[in-house]
Amino acid sequence: MDFTNGKISLFVSVKDFDFEALSLLADNSLRNMNERFSSSNMSGIQEALGQIFEMLDSVQGFENALKGISSVHPIASVAISVAFLPYQLMKNESDFKGRLRDTVEKMRDVLRELKSVEGEVKLQNAKDAVKDCMKTAFTFTSYVCDFMSRKGLQRFAKAQLEGPELEEFAKAFDKNRDAFRSAINYQVAAGMNTLLDEAERSKLERLLAPVTAPKPRECNEGTRKGILKRIAEWIETPNERNALWISGAPGVGKSAISSSTVSFLETKWNNYHSSPYSVFFINRQASRDPRSVWRTVAYRLALSFPEYRIHLSKILREDTKTDGVRKQFKDLIESPFNDIYQGRLLSISDCIPVVVIDALDECLLETEHEAVELLDTIVGWKGLPSSCKLVVFSRRESPIVLRLEAEDTSHRIVSIVIPSGEGVTDDSEESRDIRKYLEVEFGGPSFNRKIRDKPWPKPGEIDQLVDYAAGLFIFAATVVKYVGDLKGDPVTRLRDVLENMQHWQNTVVFRPIDH
Repeated sequence: MDFTNGKISLFVSVKDFDFEALSLLADNSLRNMNERFSSSNMSGIQEALGQIFEMLDSVQGFENALKGISSVHPIASVAISVAFLPYQLMKNESDFKGRLRDTVEKMRDVLRELKSVEGEVKLQNAKDAVKDCMKTAFTFTSYVCDFMSRKGLQRFAKAQLEGPELEEFAKAFDKNRDAFRSAINYQVAAGMNTLLDEAERSKLERLLAPVTAPKPRECNEGTRKGILKRIAEWIETPNERNALWISGAPGVGKSAISSSTVSFLETKWNNYHSSPYSVFFINRQASRDPRSVWRTVAYRLALSFPEYRIHLSKILREDTKTDGVRKQFKDLIESPFNDIYQGRLLSISDCIPVVVIDALDECLLETEHEAVELLDTIVGWKGLPSSCKLVVFSRRESPIVLRLEAEDTSHRIVSIVIPSGEGVTDDSEESRDIRKYLEVEFGGPSFNRKIRDKPWPKPGEIDQLVDYAAGLFIFAATVVKYVGDLKGDPVTRLRDVLENMQHWQNTVVFRPIDH
């Protein structure tokens, strides 16, 4: 290539190029190659490639130069078509080296991850995953050494043919990494949390100051099947919007549903070991501070999600617990998750974290400023990777409804409203579930021992209770507790309830609420 006098001249010589010989260049010795290549073949290829390698600084720049020459003069097209052959071969080698470098980086990341838990792998499936990782690493290292030890032309030829093999190595490292992470997560789930010693746990507790609360009572067996199925399907749908808001009036059973959702996640975790989860249950005496929400979520995630814990440990500070809600969300949730999932294509064995926050409305009772920030972070969850799931339960109080149902937000959050009041009919799921609950409770041994005349309660009496409850499980539960009091007669007490229900309509606890 000559740039004399502002003109571009290109001289390329390719003599009797033999494409099949590339295979021998990649796989055979120099002696075998010489049987298929004449000296003129070799010198012709070397001459053509030598000119390009010596003159070319940028592969893309050379391609643009060739296209430019072709457009200047039609006669140049013939020469350019010849020139593109060695150019394309050279470009293949450049691409191959780039992919090779990327795969080496991938191997290094996998080995670094193995190193981070060195000596802590206890379960056999985790040990097997480590062995597979090391086997792939050794095989790939041999492959790289073989490539680098080849002479220039042999290396060039191998680059033309080994693309698929290199891709297989990259896939193998991804598979090894996913299997290893799954095994480590299972180790944690199995109670062998050796990755988190007491000193580290104490440090997390000190820096995050998580709040604890007992798990609420779950839904009664056989009830709430419809809404629990919808929640489970949403959790297991990868391309669905990543935030779910479940709302309803006080007493419709939101906490029981949240508790059953957590039990579903516990079962999913124990069986498949791929979905670490974090829970924030409200402690009405201790956890109303909005700043406690994301600290508690971060702490619980760190216990079961080693990769998250690694990222979290890099940013924790002594004063983290005094930060505002927005900053806590950014530092403790947003930044670690974005670092973990950035550029990652999810596989079936990847960690799909699920965060459950119950009684969000209880956390909005402190300062207005912190409450607004907490709602902003709930809305901000939609900006996290789609694989990070958030389930929020709350009453339908005005600040929450206005923020989560705003025009610019509602289409980004999945919303389920639990019916109550006028929204409940005799044949609705809520009525059927309350009926089932009453029948099971009143048919239990604590009542059977005291009841002589059966059936009790009569079907019509159950109908009255179900109709009055209007979807409020708290009403049904309170009736069962009152009627079953050890100091009274169940038949008499139930009759009192039925006779006086009309007098209770104006009370706060039992009045059907749908707002």
